Amino acid sequence: MSVRETVIDAMQANGLAGYTSQAAPVIRALETREDEIVSNLITFAEDKGLDRQSAMQGLADCGLYVQAPAIAAVDPRIAEMESAIEAMQETLRSMRG
Repeated sequence: MSVRETVIDAMQANGLAGYTSQAAPVIRALETREDEIVSNLITFAEDKGLDRQSAMQGLADCGLYVQAPAIAAVDPRIAEMESAIEAMQETLRSMRG
């Protein structure tokens, strides 16, 4: 269960569901702090020789929210445009001398 779900469930269980919007800044702060802790623990685990995936799985198993790494989709059209832009920039650099 995420920090957000935990806080909202606790508020509802205690009759405070109407104050959920007022809790939003606190929830965001807790989520940010959890992200920092997870990042630091993953770095620590990697420094000690554990692979990143195992570290992430271990933290998730402990109940921490671990964001899966974003996998960028490769779009050949974007790659082609980036290549064309790079070629134009190279041409401009050579024209400038």
